[in-house]
Amino acid sequence: MGLIPKKLKRAAALVFLVVINVVAAGYDVYTSAALRQSTVHPTVYAFLRALGASVILAGVGYWKERGRPAGERTLVPAKEDVGLLIGVGVLAVSGQINMAAIALGEVPASLVGMFAPLAPAFSLTIAFAIGMEVFRRRELSSWLKAAGAAVTLLGGVTIAAVATTGDSDMKRLSRNLPLGIAFLFVAKVCGATYPIMQKLVLARYRSHVVAAWMYIYGTASLAVGVIPLSTNAAYWHFNVEAGLALLYSIVLGSALNCEYHTRCAVGNLVRSGCVLRKRCVVRAVLLLPS
Repeated sequence: MGLIPKKLKRAAALVFLVVINVVAAGYDVYTSAALRQSTVHPTVYAFLRALGASVILAGVGYWKERGRPAGERTLVPAKEDVGLLIGVGVLAVSGQINMAAIALGEVPASLVGMFAPLAPAFSLTIAFAIGMEVFRRRELSSWLKAAGAAVTLLGGVTIAAVATTGDSDMKRLSRNLPLGIAFLFVAKVCGATYPIMQKLVLARYRSHVVAAWMYIYGTASLAVGVIPLSTNAAYWHFNVEAGLALLYSIVLGSALNCEYHTRCAVGNLVRSGCVLRKRCVVRAVLLLPS
């Protein structure tokens, strides 16, 4: 009987990961189109996305904790964990979300999809480096993981090299291809690093508490970046398409996605990241002409 709950948990984690990647793929496609059809600055877009999601996640977290007995509630993290949560939030919001939004304003969503496998590859590499994932020389699985990460990272470098040389379609579809690729790499490194740090906090707090506070701290860090942009009204002007894309990104791309992603991170971080490769297929379907 004890095996049934464990199997159900694994099945639920896989369902969560599929939902995460479908939503994320939709976010990339819709956000890329919205940023190209409006004057909204990507950092402003990322900030408003994070701000809206912070409100939702904080409300959900408060509601869930208030339903618990007084002695079991955790509304505010302990002082010794604040620094770690700030780091997670900065990497997730100012790092991954903001850098990815800037990249989506420079390169097409199809190229962003090609870089999707880099995040789990970076995660595995970092996990090996810090000992979170143990490399066992006598086990074939460890060699396969290392080989998969190496091939994936080499593939990312190859894609970047091919896209930036010659007269490629990516050049014609991009505003600034080298800049977009640079921001993509930074976003992937941040996206691979924060779940590893998040894993440490999840050992002491429930997932909805971690999700809420990492977004609150991350949004506060990104607020510093939007201050210089407040003098240009065009950067804050949303047309209908950009507004709908922002609403999608707040409710699904951030709030729901972060809650699911944090739940999945409670399980095996590195193995769950491999499902990110499915995002490439979903983006391709979304980009098909109607």
